[in-house]
Amino acid sequence: MSIIGEILAEAERTGAINFGPGMPDPSTFPVEEIKSAVGDVSADELNYTPYPGRPDLVEEATRFLERRGIEGRKVIVTAGGQEAIALLALYLKRHHMGIRVGNPSYLEALTTFRAFDLSVSSSPVDEEGEVPDVADAYYIIPTGHNPTGRTMGKERREAFAQLSRRVFLVEDGTYDLLYYGKEPTPVSALTENGAYIFSLSKVISPGLRIAFLAVPEEMYGELISLRPALNIVAPPISQAIALRLLERGVVERNAERAREVYRKKRDAMVKGLKGVIDFVEPTAGFFVWTRFDRPAMEVLQEARKKGVVFVPGEGFYVVKPDPHTARLSFSKETPERIREGVEKMREILSR
Repeated sequence: MSIIGEILAEAERTGAINFGPGMPDPSTFPVEEIKSAVGDVSADELNYTPYPGRPDLVEEATRFLERRGIEGRKVIVTAGGQEAIALLALYLKRHHMGIRVGNPSYLEALTTFRAFDLSVSSSPVDEEGEVPDVADAYYIIPTGHNPTGRTMGKERREAFAQLSRRVFLVEDGTYDLLYYGKEPTPVSALTENGAYIFSLSKVISPGLRIAFLAVPEEMYGELISLRPALNIVAPPISQAIALRLLERGVVERNAERAREVYRKKRDAMVKGLKGVIDFVEPTAGFFVWTRFDRPAMEVLQEARKKGVVFVPGEGFYVVKPDPHTARLSFSKETPERIREGVEKMREILSR
């Protein structure tokens, strides 16, 4: 089990204040809209769909992505963003291509790339996230980077768009609609090269297990042929629900509501941490990236005694892990619990 899985299990078992996994707040889930969508589902919609997804959902997802400037690609409906990452990893492996990531990067993507025995290299992550560099393929999270919370500026995004002429980009847009300032433009809206992943897990619910993988037409057919090696289709009932949520404008409306919920949580954590430790204030996503004056595992052991858990940063690195770093997630807990947990962290760190 990964450290994130361990932390999640511990928090569920003990009731600890959970700054660990990037779990959405259930209060943001559009439950009534989902119930309404389920009530409209017919028996025929519970059967297998074509490998890319049911055609009407593919069309609706394509329009949704085009509204965000992502054009010139074919859409595949996957069972969450993780399946999209795995499908691309399988494609890269088949073509003997390596993958470059930021150092640090999203732990579960690293796990997937390693599981497919890809050659994984890394580039530094600075104040704007990943740094452009040449590679076969490059996995990036421009908005709300996981784990650092950083968001790329306009010039950095343009640099990656230029890089896409030579490097196959895999853009993870999981947090693209969870921004706390001006809406960033996806890198994939600046170029028709590379793949783009958008998941409904953070803006609707992870229980839906639906994501959209947008890829250039020249690789689409091969990806569809590889699909059964992972999962024949995304859950048909989830596809039916997602179609109705997109048609009814629920995704955009709910993302707007969720942004305000998470903004308050972020503000509670940031306010409490100021003056105590070095950290990155996120402008998107779920995470605050911190650096302690001693190893994060030592701090975690003390925090556990006070009923607080978080994720040490070492596991997010490809090379030269920094044992003093940690990722604090503000997504799951209420602002009140966040303030309580941060105060306990302040007590530990001020010793």
